[in-house]
Amino acid sequence: MGRQNDSKLNRLQDVPEGLVVNSRQLEAAGYSRQLVAKYAAAGWLQKLERGAYRRPGPPLKWEHVAYSLQQMKLPFHAGGETALGLMGRAHQLPASGHQVVHLYGAAALPGWVAAAVPKVKFVQHAEELFDEPPPFWVQPHGNTWIRGWELYPWGPWEWILHVSSQERAWLECLQDVPAKTGFDEADELASGLRSLRPKLMEALLKSCNSFKVRRLALWLGERHHHIWATKLGPGIIDLGKGKRSLVSGGRLIKRYGITVPKHLAENV
Repeated sequence: MGRQNDSKLNRLQDVPEGLVVNSRQLEAAGYSRQLVAKYAAAGWLQKLERGAYRRPGPPLKWEHVAYSLQQMKLPFHAGGETALGLMGRAHQLPASGHQVVHLYGAAALPGWVAAAVPKVKFVQHAEELFDEPPPFWVQPHGNTWIRGWELYPWGPWEWILHVSSQERAWLECLQDVPAKTGFDEADELASGLRSLRPKLMEALLKSCNSFKVRRLALWLGERHHHIWATKLGPGIIDLGKGKRSLVSGGRLIKRYGITVPKHLAENV
């Protein structure tokens, strides 16, 4: 038994430094609860919270957290401004010095995530913005319906993080307008996203569960003369019925039925 445990201890080296694993993963690899407890007591495993462990090593970064969640087969991905920031399209560092990382997924976020990385605030977006199956990394047999994902290699092991594409990330940002993201910020983002792919934008907008996001995207795309916006419109994308007053004292954009700030009501 001792040799068997020593062999398993050596196999812990297969867990890269920084990768968080849960009890289910360890059990599947052949580690009993008693053995895990022994390794944690000896310092060979670091216990973050009940059921969450990592090999001792350098401090965690948010990328470690995002990759670990996906390795746990949990439906979370970095999206919105976080994904756009990875592509050089947005940067979010509040005056407090704490980086904000936006994680999208409707499942319960494990408790260890909140305090995993000092000076990083993880914000979960649990609303299901798109009508689609769970992410392909969650499903046991995979899924060919991959809509709006980008592969982001990171770290010395070239871990592959699945993050939102520019198209998906932008729509995720629009979901927070105007409650958490201002119109001017959304407009500035739109001005720098002129290479969005028309076919992907059409697919995402048609599967989008928010008429507000559909309307905002088409309006901003038209305002900034995006090529994809010239190919779409109310006749192709269902915008629902009625008007949406998104700001008081604004101006109504009749074509899209939304009220926006007056200083943004004209094309640029």
